[in-house]
Amino acid sequence: MDLCIGVVDRFVMAGPERAVASHSPTYVRILPGDQKTSAVAKATYNIILKGEPKSYLDDIIRALPTGGCSLPKRLEHTGKQRQ
Repeated sequence: MDLCIGVVDRFVMAGPERAVASHSPTYVRILPGDQKTSAVAKATYNIILKGEPKSYLDDIIRALPTGGCSLPKRLEHTGKQRQ
């Protein structure tokens, strides 16, 4: 599964890494796994949207696949800085 989540113009975007990286300076890679969707959504929110309205959490949950997923154990800043 090649799924990443980022924010573009105040909207949550989910898609292949190449597409998300071209629009969002910071994004998170989502992996298949057995963690609850809500736990992965909260961790994703804390990485890319900390300090923004909590309503983004619902958008992240909707973008995540059903059936469980996870974040990489070692997270690095992914994405390029926009100019």
